[in-house]
Amino acid sequence: MFDAFKAGGFVMYPLLVVGIMAIVVAARHAAAPGPGWGRAARTARNVVTAFALGGFGIGVATTLRYAGEAAPEMWGVIVGVGVGESLSSLVLGAALFGVAALFALVGDLRDAAVHRPPAG
Repeated sequence: MFDAFKAGGFVMYPLLVVGIMAIVVAARHAAAPGPGWGRAARTARNVVTAFALGGFGIGVATTLRYAGEAAPEMWGVIVGVGVGESLSSLVLGAALFGVAALFALVGDLRDAAVHRPPAG
């Protein structure tokens, strides 16, 4: 697992930081639901998505740049390895997003239970 983290490159570190922040914000929303924390949890997950997609895009762009400089018989190997490494940021981002989304779901369900309109 650490190999995949290293293969993802530098972007994995800020992605991990914003992912942990998203989980903390979503856990806070789950513990004390409210519209403010719900919006913050959603925004934090959007930041995780942006970092993950950005890391993937940077990785693919770098891979294609180096593939273009290589001999044609090496293109397949370079692109295969490079895209595989670039996918690491998407995998980490999806895992962090998923955990944060589960906490946010709990907060949203608790908030809906508290602010349910009276039956009548």
